[in-house]
Amino acid sequence: MTEFAGVFNVLVTPFETNGQIDLPSLRRLVSTAIERGASGLAALGVNGEAGVLEPDERTLVTSTVLEVADGAVPIVVGVSDPDRSVAADRAAKAQAAGAQAAMVALPPEAADGPGHFAAIAEAAPGFDLVLQDYPASGHEPVTVEALADICARIPAVRAVKAEDPPTPAKVSALKELVTSVSQLGGLGGADLLEELRAGSVGTMTGFAFPEVLVSIVTAAQAGDWDTAARIFGETEFALSWEAQAGIGLGLRKLLLAERGFIDDPRTRIEMSIPADSAQSAKSLISKLTELGVVV
Repeated sequence: MTEFAGVFNVLVTPFETNGQIDLPSLRRLVSTAIERGASGLAALGVNGEAGVLEPDERTLVTSTVLEVADGAVPIVVGVSDPDRSVAADRAAKAQAAGAQAAMVALPPEAADGPGHFAAIAEAAPGFDLVLQDYPASGHEPVTVEALADICARIPAVRAVKAEDPPTPAKVSALKELVTSVSQLGGLGGADLLEELRAGSVGTMTGFAFPEVLVSIVTAAQAGDWDTAARIFGETEFALSWEAQAGIGLGLRKLLLAERGFIDDPRTRIEMSIPADSAQSAKSLISKLTELGVVV
């Protein structure tokens, strides 16, 4: 059974100048996240541009991440699709490939939630599922009670990824209703500190500085809230800059490229990045380095 706690770093999918998946960069990204303290990795999420990858590319990303991680940390594979048969098939393939869990967004209609997750659990028996509560991905908002009902009906759901603001309130309320399921934050870590205070055990999100999130979560887990709050306060500007609406993924890739984790910041999803963003990324990295919060 997967332990869902700490920082599960959601990976971007790097691309070469010809648009193909950049496998050397992906391998480097996996190794770097593990070296910087990630408790686990998640591939093929929204910011992994899973929606614009072909089936064989999804398979390639999954196999590469699993190969490089080599059992060092659990691997979660995104399998979300409005069609439960597609999501179920993806989950079965991820399980067969050796992943430890699947990340699944709720289906478009809230009433279909229990059936959606039941079909996926049936297709991949014994596979852990992470329920992603993320209306921005295309499903209608759901109540805490509806989430608790899915968790109660589908034992395979071992964690809930809270991405429906205000996330701390939902984390707190769901924790009261379902004590056996891990509560994780998301949304780039924007509300990480308050999510931890509300009872989350970590976060499953991307950020170009995973070691920052690790430091915050580690301090909170040790009960050192002063340190957790200090680090969060010092780095909140970076979280906010990277999370700019509509271009956040492009900015994250700029930061990752500037840090040497990937070779090229290009995305397949079209977005208009301001011309001065590369220089802003350099300045941001320099400031975090001066603060001593990045490795």
